[in-house]
Amino acid sequence: MLTKIFSDDISVAPHHGEAFLSILGAYFHSVEHQEALRDRTSKGVLSRALSLIDRHAMDPDFGPQRLAELLQVSPRTLQRQFGMLGEPVGRRLLAVRLETARARLNAGDESSGRNTIAAVAYESGFNDLSYFYRAFRERFGMPPGDIRKKVSL
Repeated sequence: MLTKIFSDDISVAPHHGEAFLSILGAYFHSVEHQEALRDRTSKGVLSRALSLIDRHAMDPDFGPQRLAELLQVSPRTLQRQFGMLGEPVGRRLLAVRLETARARLNAGDESSGRNTIAAVAYESGFNDLSYFYRAFRERFGMPPGDIRKKVSL
């Protein structure tokens, strides 16, 4: 195409030039459309993932592998999606569980026995109480019992 445009026949060159620019424009439009579609798809996966985390975080068996299965994507794809947020899937899941536990501890009402620290930890999706204590202290700078004490004052 380019050789015909730059050929000696000046009468044909403008038509070939227009054809070339049309093809080039169509190509760039196609590339732009594919990138937009890829962005929409990735944002859709990420928003669905965040929604599923909020919905299933209290299930102790729910983790990144199960999330990838529910979304019908590979664990690596899920990892790349969360890379856009700057945090791994597991860290987001842990944050949701810890925030839920803190909210339940702040709610108080120890009288029923269902709102003990252990019960709150297990209901928030933790299987291991010592891990819950370590993660809670690391996240909030105090053990869960201190929040309980503040509420009861």
